[in-house]
Amino acid sequence: MRNEWVGDIGDFGKYGLLRCLCGVTDPQPDNPLRLGVVWCLNKTNTMPPNYQHLKNCDSELLGKLTDIVAKDNRTVTTIMNGDILPCNTLYYANPLPNPCYPEERREWFKKAQAETKCAEIVYFDPDNGIAHDSTKRTSRKHIFPDELKPFYKRGQSLIIYHHIARGETAATQINNLSCRLIQKLHPAQLWALRYHRGTARVYFIVAHPDHKDRIATRLEAFCQSAWVGNEGHEGHFTILESLKCPPP
Repeated sequence: MRNEWVGDIGDFGKYGLLRCLCGVTDPQPDNPLRLGVVWCLNKTNTMPPNYQHLKNCDSELLGKLTDIVAKDNRTVTTIMNGDILPCNTLYYANPLPNPCYPEERREWFKKAQAETKCAEIVYFDPDNGIAHDSTKRTSRKHIFPDELKPFYKRGQSLIIYHHIARGETAATQINNLSCRLIQKLHPAQLWALRYHRGTARVYFIVAHPDHKDRIATRLEAFCQSAWVGNEGHEGHFTILESLKCPPP
């Protein structure tokens, strides 16, 4: 995550999804899920958003992000201090260490765990997403599946951002990464949501048994909304369910 991306079209999809899963946009939010956000922050600020065609998805969110861009106040601090996500959201915004040696990296993740320990869902926002096996452990742009495991094991559901790379097809990459997460975490349920606006990206939702039913219900509502194309336009999101993974 970088400050320069705050308020862009990717942010709109990201916060729209998080608001849905936590219960912000639920007409009957009787049982909200508390959110934690691990920014995986790489510092830097540009490019105004162009998401007016998404106004039917979440007009309240659109207005707030438009205001942030208009005031040229594009930082994660603005998101943290604003009314974008639930007021009880827990944030960890320390920049990743540079250079990111293993010892410093482990310490950074320990602090992230401490800051988000009371959250029920934790969202991770690395620049490039989930690391491949060949990725160096010093990368500041990736997160590794084993770094996610302590969060899941202590009872938290996870949402992970991933940027689709060149080379293999998006479907192949998404399937392979889903399989890696299933093998490492053994989740109660995993969904992959492809976002079609801006650069190619996908969000992996790893549901813990304690939250699986609530997340599934809210995703079902998400599928019936303007986000997934019920109003005559191509869907902004696609939810992928047919993953061909070997048993864990």
